[in-house]
Amino acid sequence: MPFLGVLEVLVGVFGELYGRFSRYLLSFTVCRLILVAYLLPVYVIKTIWTILPTLVLNLPWLFTSSARSALIKNTEEYRKSEQSMANLQLDGHYRFPKESVYPISREGKGWMHDQPFSTAVKDLSPRFSGREYAEKANCVLTWQSELEFHLEKHWIGHGRSDKVTRRTAITFELHMRTLVQFFEVTGLEDAILVAHDWGGLLYIIWFLSTGIMGGYLPEAGVMRYMSPHLSQEEIDGYSAPYSGLPVSTKASVFRFGHMVPGLPRFILLHARHTQLWKLLEGLCGPVHFSSVNAQARLAERDNSVRPFWATGDNGGAVEKDPTRVLVVFGDDDPLLKSYKDILSQTIHPKFTVDWAPTGIWLPNAGHYATEEKAKEVLDLVEKFSASK
Repeated sequence: MPFLGVLEVLVGVFGELYGRFSRYLLSFTVCRLILVAYLLPVYVIKTIWTILPTLVLNLPWLFTSSARSALIKNTEEYRKSEQSMANLQLDGHYRFPKESVYPISREGKGWMHDQPFSTAVKDLSPRFSGREYAEKANCVLTWQSELEFHLEKHWIGHGRSDKVTRRTAITFELHMRTLVQFFEVTGLEDAILVAHDWGGLLYIIWFLSTGIMGGYLPEAGVMRYMSPHLSQEEIDGYSAPYSGLPVSTKASVFRFGHMVPGLPRFILLHARHTQLWKLLEGLCGPVHFSSVNAQARLAERDNSVRPFWATGDNGGAVEKDPTRVLVVFGDDDPLLKSYKDILSQTIHPKFTVDWAPTGIWLPNAGHYATEEKAKEVLDLVEKFSASK
């Protein structure tokens, strides 16, 4: 046992060194560009290798007009099927086939007894909350110890829940429905939503690396980069949702990274609607463009809501209490630091709180500000709540 203890300490030390070194190295734009330049050809080769069998089988279809029309029709029908599935998920009427779900049961394979999981829920109240929760478990989100009640909502499949194993069956509409239904079921009318987005070269690195490695990308490596100071126990906690499970259960990790509208808007909103693009899609297999379809749907949804946030125009609806927004960025965030000004400029002043119209920089906070500056974040939440 002493040997295992020493080994665990060494893993933690070297893990932290790796995290700090990689974070420092990738703080330079040129290093990010070099890594993208290295990953891009590998990603392209793997993508070509994946679609090559379908491409070879469909090549004869290029030589007649009727066959080409059939390829285009296949593309359109597949897109319609995905759109229909997304609509059903948004409406709450979709049911996953049993073969597309890996069930997770308490005490089952991969269950970690030393992690603060809880599956017992009554009236949507967690078994533990606030300080009681913090005293009974080594919480990863330390600011829970400061709150009287806190409920965390995970992206589908990211928590210790049943895992959807088919990537194409996971849509952003499903996540929207889950969030909307939470408010419908609880009747909650006054709440503060804490949300974040990401992008830039680091997003491209994430896109390429997940595309290359899929479910084999280790969570520990990512977490060490995001927060090098985390203990090995906390790293194990972040990795716990997939501990001891098949690689296919990480479908939502891949899907999440590939449905963010990363392609140019011209491609998502215009080029993919041309006959030539549809022909290419049919030739390579429409299923291989599922992530592009998801990006296009999200880009269209983005276009529909952006004018609201940018102009404050709600279509003439009467507002009893206008929505208020507070933009907060950690000044040591390795992912999103450059996006603070962009986000602040996108949101109309009527939506921002008077005491922080251009947002706030949180000193010495990184990407996980709620953990690194728990008290400061809670103070901001309380001040924001009071200002409403």
